[in-house]
Formats: sequence, C-alpha cells, structure tokens
Amino acid sequence: MTKSPLVSVLMPVKGPSPYLQDAINSILQQTLSDLELLLVGYPDDTRWMSSIPGDPRIQCLTRDSDGIVAALNTGLRHARGQYVARMDADDVAYTNRLEEQIKLLSTEPDVHLAAAKVRLFNEVGTIEGGNQHYQQWLNNCRSPDEIRQNIFVESPLPHPTWCAGKHVFDTLQGYRNTPWPEDYDFILRAHLAGLGMAKPDTLLMDWRDHPNRLTRQDSRYSREAFTQAKAWALAQSVAKDRNVIVCGTGRNATRLHDALQHEGIKTLAFVERDNARTRTSRRHLPVITYQTLLADKPNALVVSAVTAWGAGAELRNLFTRQGWVEFDDFIIAG
Repeated sequence: MTKSPLVSVLMPVKGPSPYLQDAINSILQQTLSDLELLLVGYPDDTRWMSSIPGDPRIQCLTRDSDGIVAALNTGLRHARGQYVARMDADDVAYTNRLEEQIKLLSTEPDVHLAAAKVRLFNEVGTIEGGNQHYQQWLNNCRSPDEIRQNIFVESPLPHPTWCAGKHVFDTLQGYRNTPWPEDYDFILRAHLAGLGMAKPDTLLMDWRDHPNRLTRQDSRYSREAFTQAKAWALAQSVAKDRNVIVCGTGRNATRLHDALQHEGIKTLAFVERDNARTRTSRRHLPVITYQTLLADKPNALVVSAVTAWGAGAELRNLFTRQGWVEFDDFIIAG
C-alpha cells in the first residue's frame, strides 16, 4: 500500500452522468495534489467506470447497501487521509478549494469542519431570484459564530463543500439514516458536540442546480423533515426540560410546534405582530403580540419560526436589545 494521502475526497456516484467528468477533473486538478478520490457507486451499475481517468489517485468502490448514507459510510471506511472532503458528482470545485480549507483547519484550532462559499448555477448560468437570497445567506454564514447563530434556520454548510479531519467523522460515528437530511443531521450533531465550523473567505465551489438533484426528489429534504431535525436537536439541547414560545403563526410555526410536541416539548403561545394579528389562538394556544412578549416574558425559550427574508436578523436585534441572550433566552429557527 502506498503512503496515506493528506486528503481523502468522497464522491458518491449514481450511474452515468453528463457532469461526472467535470467534477472528477476539478478534484484531480487541485493545487493540493496529495489526495485520493474515492468514487462510490452501486454494485449493479458500473457503466460510469468506463469513463474514469487512469489516475492512480482514484479508487472505485461499491456501497454496501442502497442510499447516500451507505455510500458515504463506505467511503469513510476506506478513507486513508488525515482529512476527509466531500464532493458531489455534479459540482465543480475551484482549483484552490482543498488548499484553502486545509489552511483554515490547520491555522484555526477552534474550527473542526470547513465548508465553502459557493456560486449556484444551472444550465442557463448563474441562479437568479429567490435562490440568490439563499446563496447570499449561505455565503454570509462564514465564521463559527455566524454558523452557530444560523444552525437552526437551515443547513448553513453545503454538504459537497465539507472538509474535516478524519477524527471528526470518527467521533460522530459517520452518517446516520434519519427521517431528515443526512448532512443536516451530521452538522446538528457536530453543533451539539461543540465542534466549530467555518468557511474560507473566497468562493471555492460552483454548486450545480438541476431537476435530478437528491434534494429535489427525496422526501427527507422537505420542509417538514428539516423542521423535525431542528426539533430533535433543540430537544437534545437548549429546549430540553423547558417550555417554548413560538414566534410566528404561519405554516412554518405550526410545523415547529407540532415537531417540538412530538419531542415532548410544550409550547405556551405563538407570537404575531400587532398589525398582522388576525388570530387569537393557534393550535388551541394563545396568540400574543411582541409587545406582550417583551413586557412580560415567561420563563420559556423563545423560538422564532418566521421565514420572511431578514426577519431573523430583525428579531435577533430586537431580543438582544432587551438584554436577552441567544441560545439561552431565544433561538432563531426560521
């Protein structure tokens, strides 16, 4: 066996793809060349292997069972690198991606997992519209504090951009099969374990959007599934043995209430703005105003489930001005 590489790159492969060659080449052309690329496919579909370059750094594996979790855990078992990086078979890494991520991990002792800022694109070009807001949000979540503040909003770390020490994956015992996304589950567990996460300053990945993406086809990536994941993690940590008050009265707020209730967490009330208050109750619970909440906050965790663009930052500022402490008095989760 040859010397262990510095980085093992895990890339699940699901049959032939028009994007696979670009994804592979973007890894083989990295400025940090001390790597192995582990391509993990299905045992009954080896058609894609015929187009794999003859580079000794590539190893083709077959997953033990169906699904993305089996592919990733198969790759982890074969990974020999000091670091493990994720890559998808339809994205394009910039040539300095791994170099910048290893630099961050090796110089910042409080950072245990490095992700990357991304450019979302499709067959037409750069993504526009609502996804631009999503891209902006992702890329603004860069420091450990920013990622921690947004960990319950959605996953602030695009999965195919991750890079971490192999010991991080070992400590968290790899990926789990859950009713929600395996990547969100992983970083929630990393958060609960107190592991810092961050991104280098520069763009390092072109993240492709197309109709066949797993996130568009698998029910585990639905809004309901993300909410279940948040409720599970909240029940393991800041909401444990506490009552909550949910900000918002829309669908996202009621989903969060239902998911928290499933985890054994009791909701005392919902909160709505004065000028938008059209309900006096929700899920048979009172709907109060922010004025009432701020004037006499019960001994409960306030959890924002408001999804309007910029609402999270607005509520964070409002609560902080009251002297409330994030992750003690309130959480932004919408």
